[in-house]
Amino acid sequence: MRRAGERRHAGAGFAAAALAASLCFGGCADRLPAREGTMSLLLTLEKSCPDAVVEVLETLCDDANTLSGGTLHMGLQFRENVLEADGELAFVLLDEAAGISEELHVPSSPFLFSTAEEARMVMNASDILARLGDALGTKEASHTVQSVFFCGQSFLLTGDPALTGFFEGDGEAAAELLVPGERPLAADFGAAPEEGALYSARTEELYTLPGGIPHAYTLIDMPYRMHFGLLLASEGLRERLGPVRWAAVEEAAAFAAPACAESYAHRAERVIRSAPRVVVPSGRLRRVVRAQSSSPSEDDIPLYRMIADYTL
Repeated sequence: MRRAGERRHAGAGFAAAALAASLCFGGCADRLPAREGTMSLLLTLEKSCPDAVVEVLETLCDDANTLSGGTLHMGLQFRENVLEADGELAFVLLDEAAGISEELHVPSSPFLFSTAEEARMVMNASDILARLGDALGTKEASHTVQSVFFCGQSFLLTGDPALTGFFEGDGEAAAELLVPGERPLAADFGAAPEEGALYSARTEELYTLPGGIPHAYTLIDMPYRMHFGLLLASEGLRERLGPVRWAAVEEAAAFAAPACAESYAHRAERVIRSAPRVVVPSGRLRRVVRAQSSSPSEDDIPLYRMIADYTL
């Protein structure tokens, strides 16, 4: 997987030099030699962060430098545990942050939205951001949520012709296969699929398969689950940066969120084009599954009920 330093896009020479100087790959926490009126800032990512997200966050660093008039130099660093690492900004996938508190527990049903635009609108709503921030605040190292990124989706797959028939039809049988709280098996493309089993695979996994999806599997063209990442700011960062630099971070994040969605949308389109066989669920099935995922039980958490309020 490509990491920072192997940049695919070319920014202004000054921005690229500043970013390269601020990259940190090991256990270091070095900062740029500061001149009067400038600051450096590290954005910490999980080492396993998807490549598409890394690309977008590299651009975020360039944008923040430009928007701040060159007074804010941002770079990326990679850590095993983002929330316990040094650095004033952090990016974590929502699934990875789920264990922080009861309230932030990942919902049992999948997030299903009509479009990526709707997903961004819902997840970046002020009350949802506040709820996520409150949950993260239960950690000793307090962070506030700066923005929520749409980071891709999982697809359903199967090798069973009987199951694909359910999805091709217009009934509710296929919806009954997607029981809330029960996740499909993780797809292992080195082995044949089991009879009667549903599998899931992430966009980035399918995107990199040599030769496309194996013929033993059928791809069900349905976003089984949307993935989100949280851009977090450490406590007091806004005051330390000052109004101009903080505004640059906010504006760069606003640019980056839709760019992340677009990056994964292109990958999803390529996945579908490369699949030898694709089952497209009926419109009725899509509505049934969406209604199922938007009607949490009494045991579901407040955060998920808030999301459901936006989608109904």
